[in-house]
Amino acid sequence: MLEKKVINWIENSIFYQIFPDRFYNGNYKNDPSNITKWGDLPTRNNFFGGDLEGIKKKLSYLKEIGINAIYLNPIFKAGTNHKYDTWDYYEVDPMFGSKGDLLNLIKEVHKLKMKIILDGVFNHCGDGFWAFRDVKEKGMCSSYYNWFTINGDNISEKPINYQTAGGAKYLPKFNYNNKLVSCQSPIVG
Repeated sequence: MLEKKVINWIENSIFYQIFPDRFYNGNYKNDPSNITKWGDLPTRNNFFGGDLEGIKKKLSYLKEIGINAIYLNPIFKAGTNHKYDTWDYYEVDPMFGSKGDLLNLIKEVHKLKMKIILDGVFNHCGDGFWAFRDVKEKGMCSSYYNWFTINGDNISEKPINYQTAGGAKYLPKFNYNNKLVSCQSPIVG
């Protein structure tokens, strides 16, 4: 049984939520090839180049305006700009930087006596997640078939025959009735 720990600092926190791709571009070298001009109309599939370095460069400003806690939308490797379609829960998306960049950001946040929370979505993944790709390729023969709830022997997108988050075919839901899925969760492990 996990012991519950009370987090006292949260009661006095002034949070600033950051959608990393749209915040500030601090390193043009990690921009995706299909970068959109800053100020253009945002869509789910265009990229503006905001990154972890950009967040780090704006920390003093955030502190100056009274922010003492940052809530980052997902930064894990994914296919969309919003990153709620995780492909790899253990990798920072290269368009945001590296694990080293994340550690440097955390270090700078703490130097300023601020806190940081990373958003993570663990009830679904993206269609580029390795286990879902295996099921798409092998159907019921995949060792990961039961990690998802599928109506049929193989994945179908027209019509969608697997549970999704919000009906989006690129957001397959995990089957948490399967104990192997629960054991694989980054939250549990």
